[in-house]
Amino acid sequence: MRSVRVESETPGDAVRVVGVLGGEPLESVSVTSGALAALGFDGEPNKTQLVATSDGPVLLVGLGEEIDRDGLGLAAGAAGRAIPASKTAATSLHQIDVDGALEAVVVGFLSGAYRYDAYRSSDGPDLGDLVLLGHVDAGATTGPRLVAEAVGRARDWVNRPPVDKSPDV
Repeated sequence: MRSVRVESETPGDAVRVVGVLGGEPLESVSVTSGALAALGFDGEPNKTQLVATSDGPVLLVGLGEEIDRDGLGLAAGAAGRAIPASKTAATSLHQIDVDGALEAVVVGFLSGAYRYDAYRSSDGPDLGDLVLLGHVDAGATTGPRLVAEAVGRARDWVNRPPVDKSPDV
């Protein structure tokens, strides 16, 4: 499971996650709307587009025309699936003016990044972190992170083959 931390600036190796609401990015990115249209990205809910910018890689995630808590969580989940496991993701989506935005972003992103890897032959790369940009109260990410861990554990149990679920005799 990825860890969650808070920083004031995007780490140098991170993929920045930027929401696109109503066809316009919520943060300044060096990609024009025309370039996005040429790529076929219009900010449709839960659609993602990875673009290279002069500031590093940016993952644009569609939020649609209006956003609510559920839509924000789904969009964060789409971002979690789109970013390679070894890359750190940095976002300010949790600052969108929606009740429960922080929980929706953390739980959505971590749930989207879930992978069942109990039977992988190698451990794979180290997981990158989820970095929340800006001010977040100390300890505010603990609850959402625990929810995401519990959901991941339940998904592990569901994905485990029946032969491995029987009790020891």
